[in-house]
Amino acid sequence: IDFNGACFVDRSGVLWLGGGFGLYRIDIRRNRFRQLLYQPEAPGGLGIPIRGILEKNRQLYVNTERNGQYRLDVKTDAQTAHFYEIASLYGIAEDTTGDILTVANNALYRNGNHEIGLPPEVLQYQIWTILPDFEDQLLLGTYYSLYQFDPKTGKGGPFKKWNGFDDLGGAEIIFMGRSKKRALHETAWLCTSKGLFRLAENKGVQERFWAGGSGKNYLPFDNLHHYYEDENGIFWIATGGGGLLCLDPLRGMVKQFSRKNGFPCDVIYAVYEDDAGQLWIPSDIGLI
Repeated sequence: IDFNGACFVDRSGVLWLGGGFGLYRIDIRRNRFRQLLYQPEAPGGLGIPIRGILEKNRQLYVNTERNGQYRLDVKTDAQTAHFYEIASLYGIAEDTTGDILTVANNALYRNGNHEIGLPPEVLQYQIWTILPDFEDQLLLGTYYSLYQFDPKTGKGGPFKKWNGFDDLGGAEIIFMGRSKKRALHETAWLCTSKGLFRLAENKGVQERFWAGGSGKNYLPFDNLHHYYEDENGIFWIATGGGGLLCLDPLRGMVKQFSRKNGFPCDVIYAVYEDDAGQLWIPSDIGLI
């Protein structure tokens, strides 16, 4: 800052500095964030890449790309290493029995114990995301299509109920979730590189929202990373280049927040709501 001596502190504690190139506003606040699994001396500034998080009973189960899985106590920040012998873990989910499922090393792990090997038909591509208990099977989203697996029989293979929505077969599937609305609880939503897909149990793919869609099935961007469904059934969708999308899937109303209309970053990875109704959005430029 080219500071020329003109300064002023207003009633809210904000410092204003006058410089040769304009007026600067400096707001100094206490950092309210805690950094966990942080490696300040990591070579090249690269620490532990986090690829999956699940919260259960005030414990965070964290999957990493190169350092296995950790369990973190939300109150004390205490860390316990799990799967430390396994390099990379991605998809993580909790099933209806309360068990925590993870796929790694070509096998399915339940609560940290190796359960059963996955068949070759399921292991053609990296598994990014898991959705348990869909038609009594696991749905496995990979970077090239959707697969299903029956833990009881050990059998699995490509998902086949396309119903004409064959583009899902070549899509990268980043995130899957169930509808929060009770009437639609048997519905699964898939965020993919080719739009948002809706699946119904025992019926297969029912609907697609994408840039090539018309009417209520239109979305302005296809590459979707994650969604959050609020209490009103509105979807807040993180995209890999189109900013934040706000979608009402029943009425087909959509609004896009991108750099063109003031949103700070177009590449975002997830959307979460806190107890105060505020959205928290990790992005390429930090946390929004």
